[in-house]
Amino acid sequence: MEYLFSLISIDQITALPIVVSGAGLFLIFLFLVRFVRSFFSLRLIRAFTSLVYAFVVAVILSQAGQHIAALFGIETPPAQSSFQDGGDDRRQRLA
Repeated sequence: MEYLFSLISIDQITALPIVVSGAGLFLIFLFLVRFVRSFFSLRLIRAFTSLVYAFVVAVILSQAGQHIAALFGIETPPAQSSFQDGGDDRRQRLA
């Protein structure tokens, strides 16, 4: 059971571009709502499959989210870096 939950990393999902992570989290939310509705209406097979679908989408986002973003041509915004020398990068070589 620990192995299954180790496949999902919230940090990797939130590091994805908002278009990919937002759509994926919305899809997971829809599957979880479907799980709750099916569970309370005693459609247990549909409830179980919705829960499995939500888990599978979370694993795919966590493990292959960067590849999905690259497939659609969406790049993550570059991380802002601060230079130690006051922001002036003069280490470039002139040819």
